[in-house]
Amino acid sequence: MCESFLNLELDQKTIYDLPIEILENIAEKLDFKSQMTLRRVSRGLRDIVDQARLSIDEVQCHFRLSSISPFFPFTPRLSSAKMTIRNAKKNYNRRYEWKDISERAFNDMKILLSNPRLRLARFEWNNQLSAKIDEKLMEIMNSLNQKLEIVSLDANGESIIDLLKAIKPGTLKYIYLRGKSIDIDQLAQLDQWKKAKSVYIWKPIPDFSLNHFQHFKYVDIEVESFSMDDLLLVKKLFSENAKRIIIKTQNNLSELEIMEPLDITALLYNRSGYFAGKYSAPNGYVRVRLEDFQISFRSVRTPF
Repeated sequence: MCESFLNLELDQKTIYDLPIEILENIAEKLDFKSQMTLRRVSRGLRDIVDQARLSIDEVQCHFRLSSISPFFPFTPRLSSAKMTIRNAKKNYNRRYEWKDISERAFNDMKILLSNPRLRLARFEWNNQLSAKIDEKLMEIMNSLNQKLEIVSLDANGESIIDLLKAIKPGTLKYIYLRGKSIDIDQLAQLDQWKKAKSVYIWKPIPDFSLNHFQHFKYVDIEVESFSMDDLLLVKKLFSENAKRIIIKTQNNLSELEIMEPLDITALLYNRSGYFAGKYSAPNGYVRVRLEDFQISFRSVRTPF
């Protein structure tokens, strides 16, 4: 009996005796919180989780000063950070006080971004503190063994160009850029820019050239001025693949200036400060809307 018991002891298996592929499949079935808990159990399980696909779709990183309290208006504003991890079912929020930003926040971020099977529908980077925060992010990006697979990027800061370079070309479809003026000439040289489908920029673009936006189907940008040459190029783009273009500008064209070049055949609205019309295009019609500080174009199938 004693010998049978000893043989039973020898035959018992542990979770570590399972094939790595099975352990990774188990890890991938867990939610994100459980994956991070499992990661802390042992070094072996940590290595397994780090190779499994994480149960997340979106990462948002926000760095900002704390708000001013109306009750204590002279209290110093401290830096804070918040990282939100999302999937289709749940949000996971992690907040960091000012003293932890350079350590815990970026350590946690590196764990996520280093995962070789990470696939993100959206990555949001909002840095309202200092350029050093951007530098920390790029240190992580430059240490990765692979390019990130991100479908939608929403970012500001000093390292926009380097951030785009860290993304695998062809995976990025939507670009949202905020904050300081951006060097579009440099961006336009990147494969990540050339292969994206939509771009949204919420800052006036100096020395604007619409040529850098020709391949996009959807464009929403702010520029210093919009010229007749730009208008004719927009018309050309809608004869190819453009679907919607919105241009915000302080120096806009007038309805009289756009009527003839666009061959506008019907007026939909025409009153002070607002004009709308349409013209024929190879794939249907293009609706044009002109306001005081914005002109927009949208491809439609029907004339109404």
